[in-house]
Amino acid sequence: MRVLFDTTVLVAWFLEYHPDHATAWSWAGRVQRREVRGIVALHSLSETWSVISAFPRSPVPSTESVAAFVLGKVAADLEVVTPSIEDYRDAIGAMALAGIRGGAIFDALILQAARKAKADLVLTFDVKDFRRVAPDLAKRIRSP
Repeated sequence: MRVLFDTTVLVAWFLEYHPDHATAWSWAGRVQRREVRGIVALHSLSETWSVISAFPRSPVPSTESVAAFVLGKVAADLEVVTPSIEDYRDAIGAMALAGIRGGAIFDALILQAARKAKADLVLTFDVKDFRRVAPDLAKRIRSP
C-alpha cells in the first residue's frame, strides 16, 4: 500500500509532545517495517521545516534537529514526489475552476503528488480541507 504523509502528520511524528504524536509515530513505524510504502510531496519538506522550526511551544526544537528529521529521516524513509510544471498547472487550474482561493493551493499541490504517486491512502489531520480541495480523492483521504 502506498501512503502519502501530509505535513500535519510529519509534524506530529516529530514533536513528542504533540497530541497526535503516538498515532503519527505508529504510521512511521509501519513505513520502517515496510508494511506500507511512505510517500511525501516535495512541498511538505519545506512546510514541515517551517512549522516545526517555529513551533510556538517550549521546548523549541533546534534547527539542526529539524533539519536532520526533514532531510535525514523523512527524505530518506519516504519517497519524495517532485512536482512538474504540469502538476502546478493541474493544481492551480483545478483550484481556479472550483473557486478556491489562497493557501489551499498548498494542500492541492500535496494532493497532486498523491495522484502522481498513485497513493492508495492520504494521511492528514486536515481531512475536511483536503476533501474540499480534492473531492476525487475523498475516499482515500483519512486521519491516521
